[in-house]
Amino acid sequence: MPFGDQLFQRLRMAKRDELEDLLRDLKLDPLAFSGAINEELVVEISKELRNAAGNSLRNIVRGAHDFPYKQLLVDASDKLAPGWKWTAFKVDGPETEEQIENYIYDRILDKLQEKLRSMSDRERADVQAKLETELAKKGFRQHTISAVSTAIATGTITSGLLGPVVAWAIFGGIWTWLFGLTLGQLLLGGLLAGGPAGVVIGTLSWLTGSSYSKTIPATVRLIHIRRCRVAEESLET
Repeated sequence: MPFGDQLFQRLRMAKRDELEDLLRDLKLDPLAFSGAINEELVVEISKELRNAAGNSLRNIVRGAHDFPYKQLLVDASDKLAPGWKWTAFKVDGPETEEQIENYIYDRILDKLQEKLRSMSDRERADVQAKLETELAKKGFRQHTISAVSTAIATGTITSGLLGPVVAWAIFGGIWTWLFGLTLGQLLLGGLLAGGPAGVVIGTLSWLTGSSYSKTIPATVRLIHIRRCRVAEESLET
């Protein structure tokens, strides 16, 4: 049982509230685990996430923690690839888990950028004003608010400076309020335009079904947690 693999390492980086958020991503009620210690939550989340990512028939004969984290990342990256192409990532490929995580995170930023650029100048200005107000309420510093405002105005999102803001937008549900879209719908954005009906239906099932509606948000959150811990460590040195 791979209790030391990359998924367990990511989960053990998480704080209590982050573990509870991951439970919610997996459609589990944190109140049901109120008496559990963090390591018990880590084990439960690993089991549930791997189960959601794996084939239900193979899950019957596979151990609860046997589904490889790298396979989970490869599957998520394929669903986020531009157009209808697969990525070049393979479980036995040379890329590390962190490299695939970075690809997934950048694709999320790309999706948000695509949505912004599809808006009219008036729509972007409205989003800009609302987001500035919300960021100020949230306690973000003025230089970050100014950078976000510029990014919204130009439709340009970068992972470095805006990473924490984008993560807040993803997980705080703010883009549902700003754009009227759920996370799954934003990820789908643009991919469905002009697509054949069968492809549209198939894509909807990818991101709204019982598996990817859990695994993609949880995976993006895990990536953000890892980035947060790395950033925190750099500030301490």
